Amino acid sequence: SFFDRDGDGCPDPVLGGRHVEYWDGGAFPLTYYIHEDGAPLIVDDSDFDAIQAGFDAWTAIPGAEISFAYGDTVSDGRANAYDLKNIVTFSDPDYQFPSGTLAVGLSTSYLTPVWDGDESYRPGQITDSDMIFNPGWDFQTATMGTGIDIQSVVTHEAGHMLGLSHSAVQTSTMFYVLPPGDQAAQLSQEDKLAMLRAYPEPASVTGASHLRGTVTDGYTGEPVAGAIVFAIQDSGGDALGDTLGCGITLPMDGSYHFLGLPDGDYFIAIHPINGSSAIGYLLPRSINPMIEATAQTVFLPEFYDADESNSDSSDARESVYVVAGATVTIDLTTNVDLTPPTVLQSSPTAVAVDVAVNSALLIRFSEAMDPDSFLGNFSFLPLPSGDTVKGKAVLASDDSTLMFAPITHLAFETEYQVEILGGVRDLFENTMDDVFLLTFTTEIQPEVYIESLVPSKAIEGSIVMINGEGFDAEASGNSVTFNGTVADILEAVTDQIVVVVPDGLETGPVEVKVLAREFEGTALFNLLEPEEVARGHEIATVGLPALPGKVAVSPDGDFAYVATATGLAVIDLTDRSNPALHFMAVPDGLDDLGVAPGGGNIFAVGSDAQRFFCFHFDNTVVAPDNPVTLFNEIGLSGTPLGILVGPSGRRAYIAVEGGVIQVWDIYKSSATYGKQIGIFSDVDPNLLGDMAIDPSGDRLFALAGTGQLQVFDRVLTTLIGEVTVQSDPVAVTVEPAGQYAYVTDRAGYLTVVSLSTLQPVAEIYAGGDLRGAAVTPAGSFVYAANYQMDNLDVIDLRQNTSDFRNIVARIPARVNPVDLVFS
Repeated sequence: SFFDRDGDGCPDPVLGGRHVEYWDGGAFPLTYYIHEDGAPLIVDDSDFDAIQAGFDAWTAIPGAEISFAYGDTVSDGRANAYDLKNIVTFSDPDYQFPSGTLAVGLSTSYLTPVWDGDESYRPGQITDSDMIFNPGWDFQTATMGTGIDIQSVVTHEAGHMLGLSHSAVQTSTMFYVLPPGDQAAQLSQEDKLAMLRAYPEPASVTGASHLRGTVTDGYTGEPVAGAIVFAIQDSGGDALGDTLGCGITLPMDGSYHFLGLPDGDYFIAIHPINGSSAIGYLLPRSINPMIEATAQTVFLPEFYDADESNSDSSDARESVYVVAGATVTIDLTTNVDLTPPTVLQSSPTAVAVDVAVNSALLIRFSEAMDPDSFLGNFSFLPLPSGDTVKGKAVLASDDSTLMFAPITHLAFETEYQVEILGGVRDLFENTMDDVFLLTFTTEIQPEVYIESLVPSKAIEGSIVMINGEGFDAEASGNSVTFNGTVADILEAVTDQIVVVVPDGLETGPVEVKVLAREFEGTALFNLLEPEEVARGHEIATVGLPALPGKVAVSPDGDFAYVATATGLAVIDLTDRSNPALHFMAVPDGLDDLGVAPGGGNIFAVGSDAQRFFCFHFDNTVVAPDNPVTLFNEIGLSGTPLGILVGPSGRRAYIAVEGGVIQVWDIYKSSATYGKQIGIFSDVDPNLLGDMAIDPSGDRLFALAGTGQLQVFDRVLTTLIGEVTVQSDPVAVTVEPAGQYAYVTDRAGYLTVVSLSTLQPVAEIYAGGDLRGAAVTPAGSFVYAANYQMDNLDVIDLRQNTSDFRNIVARIPARVNPVDLVFS
């Protein structure tokens, strides 16, 4: 049954879907051990104190039968699910962590009654529990170290070791995403009451308040499994107070049960575990296997009210009074949705003119939609006649926004029509009443203008991307010369041409001509000598306000941009012997950033804030005014792991926890500027943050914590292939010629991947812990930041040398280098 903790053969008096594993009462005090090495880089024993404090947080819950005992240190840092010894370790070499996971609290229990030796175990009874910290993260205590607060992590994972699943309350210790700082080290009232329900002393059951009931499907009359039930304090005047109860209904009967709520009035609300923004993107898999297998995720969120039925108002609410020693029963019935969906907004808007030809299409509906219903009910074509616009359509924003990204650019000076027929439906089978029609007209073809060359300096044979406006969408309609020499054009769209630098050049202008219009644009290209040497010495140091994460550089090399734990640092390198620092603080800090090819605009993400930030740096501003400004700030649907700015500077790609790569429009002239316009398919759920794009702009590369390099078609946003690399990858970079990618790993490996065969062709062992990497402009060497050994490791990439793919230099760096970039 999984609910017989006292072993009397009957279900426990208080049940809930968040606690399907338990320790027998005879297991307390529960003894745990700590691996003798403790946390890396913590040498004052404060890590041992923080671990014990995290366990102790759960022992002070009035009425709960929980106690711990610290059983000293152990010499073996490997967790063992069957040794009946509960250990905390930072040194387990075997566990494969999903991306974004700081630590795990792993419990061992049986699915059926079992005799093991002289002991019998009931279903759900925990026999062993271990806590393993992810060695890929840095941790700290109140007195030493940098990174994630150890006590907060232990407090959260100790809840799992006791059998408690995640909460849907975002301020609780047991929410599936750790809150910033040390907030999780202090239990919320909701955490305490959840544990009281799991381990109540007998007197608590009889003397405390009981709020219980069931959730029934308004369509079928059957129990609703896996529904979130919230008990929210009534603060008076119909206001919502703190959420003190978060339960999950059981699959057998749709029941929930709160024990020990303080005396007072409460609103009762239900919500599906559907990954929506209202519940912090929580999914059934984040609760436990029972809920993942049974949760009903399609019903309308609502409050309890006096007219509770399958047709009452979802927003109407009535508080219920709870008092110690009494039981209140509140049953809820999900509402039947009979309201057809409507279109609320579109981008472009109706009859819009001068719409950029590289714009995407966004249509926002009044509610979540069924993606399959758009098949055969959606069309997008030019008027008065023409071929259907081909592209990729996905739903976002809690499935209420249709995003359609054309595969190629639209035509200039053309009227387009979008039609959505009444057959499209919401998740409750309601179809639209009316046909939706949208017409708009694209922009007049502008004169040719070159905005940037990526890169603007390269050797002969390199691939260069020319960004600008007014180009012909067919490669044959353009002509490109480098200092008078005609270049081969690989690809062309209206704002981008991909070419190969011809042989026999000198530094000089790049010219683009659109043959049909006799327009041309120019930009300066600098030819680099192919000879490079492995070198590097420190010429200046800039103190940062906080620990750095990622670094980027402007195209001219005059400015560096650093994502730090407290904000954006911009470093003026025009006087390289005396760099100047400009800084803009960002609450909760930044994790990753990218810079637009033209320079000046910097795009960054912060995981703690779950936000996407757009900065502008104006080097003409004179002190004391700050030349760094924040011109846009956007909330994200999930926790961002990293960001990559596309080679044209008009798209940003954001890796989001749980296996999502979002596409954002960052082109200010676009009808969909500042909005998500796409999403990648078949992304590994263990997605990491680092990404790269090949020089031609065709393919995007992303890393998974399971040791996979995923390769995507950047335009179609579809998976092309996967390459197995080392098991703990960190960063990926692509050489200027586009023939090889290089993947660093925390175990000290650099994996060389052929981009023609999508196979690893070499594994170079450097030792230590490799983080960020970069290839020199001529492609002769790859430099990797060795975090553990405090070096920049330099590997020779020249095939005609005896040192090919060997380390040829170790350049001393400051303590724990994390990233590097070439100007």
